Amino acid sequence: MKNIIFGLATILLIALVACNNNKEKKDLKMTDMMEMNHDNKPLDSDSIDNKSFHGNSQTKELSQPFIENYLNLKDALVSDDASSAAIAAKLLLASTSNIDMKAIPSERHERYMEIAKLIAENSNHIAKNVENISHQREYFELLSQNINELIMLFGSSQTLYKDFCPMFNEGKGGVWISQSKEIKNPFYGKEMLTCGEVKEIIR
Repeated sequence: MKNIIFGLATILLIALVACNNNKEKKDLKMTDMMEMNHDNKPLDSDSIDNKSFHGNSQTKELSQPFIENYLNLKDALVSDDASSAAIAAKLLLASTSNIDMKAIPSERHERYMEIAKLIAENSNHIAKNVENISHQREYFELLSQNINELIMLFGSSQTLYKDFCPMFNEGKGGVWISQSKEIKNPFYGKEMLTCGEVKEIIR
């Protein structure tokens, strides 16, 4: 009788250990899946990340003036046109004041205010330095990060590309947002027009 009880206890113990091991494996797999979904690693065969920010039509409309003015600023720097860059920067600065605050979802309002403050500061630097395109480009890289954060917050109604130049900022690199797959570098203009690569597709 003791042998039977001991045998049953041993079987039960083995079953419990196996169950816990399976649960740990499932938990690990679920964690891995969550991390992959959060990071949104490449979905296609190349090294480009595809990122989708699902704002609704209203929030995407809020981001559009910012994106349009930013892209005009980017194109001006690509063309080595500091005057046009300053004009586009002023329009981008104005976008922070012209937005319909009531249309911003309440849960995104505080974050928008933080981003808008940075957009205003960096746009203002670019607008005031019409005689110094190098200074404009320095603040354009910071502005690009701000616009990327705004797109993450509100979404975009158009497909965009996050590009990367490894040479900018003494080899530290710099990012910018573009409406085209074709690389046209705003940090160096005609000096190194095609330097860079697409890092992410923002849909």
